[in-house]
Amino acid sequence: MRYERSNKCAPKQPHCPSCAQMMRLGRITSRFDDLPELYTFECRACGVSHIEAALPLLLPREQIAREGRMIDRF
Repeated sequence: MRYERSNKCAPKQPHCPSCAQMMRLGRITSRFDDLPELYTFECRACGVSHIEAALPLLLPREQIAREGRMIDRF
């Protein structure tokens, strides 16, 4: 999921560590400059929250180059 005014992608919706249900997106905290947005996921059943930074949006060519570098390391 990509936030419409960002060059970052939202992290995948996590599962609650207590009840294993999918957590819902509670809020997005906007940042400035090159800092990523913070996504707060919540489990209403348990009251557990999880905060995660947005992932950088990679173009296919950049992703292939990054994966190629990772393969070279092994």
